[in-house]
Amino acid sequence: YNALECADFDYYALFVLCLLYAMSHNKGIKPIALERIQLSAQDAEEKNSYNPGLAERLIRIMSYAAQPDGKIRLATLELGCLLLKQLVFNKHGSIIKDVHLACLEGAREESVHLVRRFYKGEEIFLDMFEDEYRTMTLKPMNVEYLMMDASILLPPTGTPLTGIDFVKRLPCGDVE
Repeated sequence: YNALECADFDYYALFVLCLLYAMSHNKGIKPIALERIQLSAQDAEEKNSYNPGLAERLIRIMSYAAQPDGKIRLATLELGCLLLKQLVFNKHGSIIKDVHLACLEGAREESVHLVRRFYKGEEIFLDMFEDEYRTMTLKPMNVEYLMMDASILLPPTGTPLTGIDFVKRLPCGDVE
């Protein structure tokens, strides 16, 4: 899980998250093999524990994404959130430990603080935010299509002039 340390950029982390997501959703991988690497299957019925090291790294990705100069793409953040939800929820609810919940709430607070800074300064922010939110809810991430996109093989870029979707590149300027 060392590739999930992505304070500088998320190039390797995105590939690791895609691999973990694909492994947990692959019907051909036996649940016992997933348990051996402390990764639960998507439809795991009875789980009482989870991999704390993986949970910490996923929460750290969320925290890095909330930094003003963060180098985390939305695709990496969304995939990290999906994996964390899969990791800490079972059919009875959440099994997240208090320490991880506190870290998660801290990352959320950092994110809210960052959003407030831009919300008060830019009038176009709310329109852009609503548009991106609508896009993400109407068309959820498809990891298979994400991995077929050649643009993620390139180092993360921060300019919209490349034609790369906003989810797959870094934000350009304060407005984005």
